[in-house]
Amino acid sequence: MKYLLIILFLFSFEDYILYNLWGTKAERSYRISQVILQIGILIYLYTIGIIYSISFLILWWFGICDMLYYIYDILIDCFLFPSFEKGWFMHNFKNIKEMSWLFFTPFGLCRIKINNWIFIFQCFIGIAITILINVLYC
Repeated sequence: MKYLLIILFLFSFEDYILYNLWGTKAERSYRISQVILQIGILIYLYTIGIIYSISFLILWWFGICDMLYYIYDILIDCFLFPSFEKGWFMHNFKNIKEMSWLFFTPFGLCRIKINNWIFIFQCFIGIAITILINVLYC
């Protein structure tokens, strides 16, 4: 399980770095690198155990990697760039009406408008499903 968590945190951090370096300028290259990395992670986790690959996919699909991205955004802005306005992200996060970029998640596929609270709820569901699967598998 520790490998899964480490890889989840590293994948999300890599996402944060790449998106902020060239996500909007070279979105196609950014997306291709994400898919290649994700396939590599799944293959590696599969060699450890298929349950880890399944767990990673569930956590990614339910938006945990996106949540970690936002956590990195808060931490990096607060600690590395203290001149930024404090709390700007949380202020904006509270006022998000719809997170349309989460269209690939279960709620997004059900055409539920995902706002910040639905996003958090969906993340908790993903975590609960992953824990349940891991408990039943072991």
